[in-house]
Amino acid sequence: MIRGRPPPLRTLGFRLAFLLALALLPLGILSAFQGQSLLRESRARVEAAVLGRTRAAAAGEQRAIDQAAGAARVLAAFAARLPAGAGDPTCDALARDIVRGSALFSLAGVYDRAGRMLCASRRPPPGWRFPEEMRPALEATEPLVGVLEEARLSGRPVLFAQHPLKDPDGGVIAFAAVSVPHDLVSAPEPAPAAAPQDRTGELFTFAADGRILTGPADAARRAALLPADRALAALAGDRGLAFTAPAANGTLRVFAVVPLVPDQVYALGSWPVDEQAGAGLAGLLPPAAMPLAMWLVSLAVALLAAERLVTRHVRRLTAALARFARGERVVPVLDMHDAPWEIAALADSFAKMADAIIREEAERDDTIRQKEMLLREVHHRVKNNLQLIASIMNLQIRRARSAEARSLLRSLQERVMSLATVHRGLYQASSLAALEAGQLIEDILRQVLHMGADHERRFRLRKRIDRVVLSPDQAVPLALWFTEALTNAMKYAHGADDEGPARLDVTLTAGPGGRVDLVLANSVAAEPAADPLAETEPGGGLGSQLLQAFAEQLGGRFHAEEAAGWHRVTLAFTAEAPAAAPPGGGTQAEAEPGAGDAPGDRAAPQA
Repeated sequence: MIRGRPPPLRTLGFRLAFLLALALLPLGILSAFQGQSLLRESRARVEAAVLGRTRAAAAGEQRAIDQAAGAARVLAAFAARLPAGAGDPTCDALARDIVRGSALFSLAGVYDRAGRMLCASRRPPPGWRFPEEMRPALEATEPLVGVLEEARLSGRPVLFAQHPLKDPDGGVIAFAAVSVPHDLVSAPEPAPAAAPQDRTGELFTFAADGRILTGPADAARRAALLPADRALAALAGDRGLAFTAPAANGTLRVFAVVPLVPDQVYALGSWPVDEQAGAGLAGLLPPAAMPLAMWLVSLAVALLAAERLVTRHVRRLTAALARFARGERVVPVLDMHDAPWEIAALADSFAKMADAIIREEAERDDTIRQKEMLLREVHHRVKNNLQLIASIMNLQIRRARSAEARSLLRSLQERVMSLATVHRGLYQASSLAALEAGQLIEDILRQVLHMGADHERRFRLRKRIDRVVLSPDQAVPLALWFTEALTNAMKYAHGADDEGPARLDVTLTAGPGGRVDLVLANSVAAEPAADPLAETEPGGGLGSQLLQAFAEQLGGRFHAEEAAGWHRVTLAFTAEAPAAAPPGGGTQAEAEPGAGDAPGDRAAPQA
């Protein structure tokens, strides 16, 4: 038995703190001399150099974009001032002058918001259509820079700058655009002849939404040299930035982002680390490797210490807790003589807790068994009392002088017997919280058919009953509803001819989402003497009112219909999940065909 305060040298905190401090002491000494500040400063210098180099490398792209944007702005301003608008021949001449005035431009023109070319330095051929990939540009209201991968008029991929023409109210009526071929915009620095391609720098341009505008022609190389853990759209900003990250090909590279057109076009430089860091980073590798090796050794020592002091004891205690949680109530004796005081105290507390839980569970199970026996006895006595009431009513039926009184008493007797059937099912069921609806309907069929059949009135029954589990709160109104509907069906059922037995069809179907459909159908005469729906139509009589009331208690609805010689009553409701469902399953169905009967039919017992 562990009691009192633990000895200081045996506590888990002291042991772990001592061993971990001893294990990490070499790493602490090395970190004092080889601080991370040197590495951060060196990397910051490298990234600043890469940012400057990227700015210099992107100067050509910057100039080309600025010139194209300026030319588009000039073309828009002059086109808006022409007397006949952009369709004036002067506009074509102005566009040609803009292209001839620069060696970068391949096309200049003006198009309206529908994509129709109004004027251009080179008239489009017959059948020319506005490129589909440029359709979003027709919705722009501000200057825009983009890329067209397949320019039909220029005959090669181009970068274009677009400027809107606005009316006096500020609405966009057309766009002026100037194109620059990709191969004139992208002019990467030549790589050394002996340097492999993945060891040289590359320059990309991309849009604010992450689309790559220019870069290496090889798509595989272009994808391999981009950052592996950052999206290009996330790099767009107002100011330049530089960072070191792994590329998609697995190499460590330094990346720099420079805005060419803020919020529209950016330049991305991708440079290998060793090419920029040179001997500086290479000289840092041995000091960085030594602290890492010492940290690994220290980690191994710490792991061995944790295994010796903590892990093996916690593992045994965890296994005992897991077995106890799975239901095993045999608590093993845990040997914790060399364990830290806290773990030994925890194991001792677990043993006491397990012993208390076992005793409380035994007492609880005994109490539950007693309550279940009492509850079953209550259901048994209620069933007996209901059967006694039904027997008294049977005596009264025999003494009744009028057929109306006998019919009324018999209907009441059937309802009482249906309640007795529910209570009998509850005290016989394996779970008091759930009842098998199929068995309940079977019992009601057997009882009501036995009481309602005689030598002159015979019934042929066909049934298909799925397994449905109900709570007692739903079983009672279902039993009363089915008893009332079955009584009405037997009352108005007729055979196809005067000598043949009447037919009854009972179907209990379980659907998705807990939906339950109970259908009771009876055959009717071709020309009934009285309206067979009088007692089952909603609002038609007492039987219909009872059916409606029981259906509402179930939270469902019912309707009656007559067609093709059958009168059919349908109840639809949603079964509530009981606290515990009884075992079993499957569909119950009976098929006892007689001579000349249809499959699935059987003759009901005669009184």
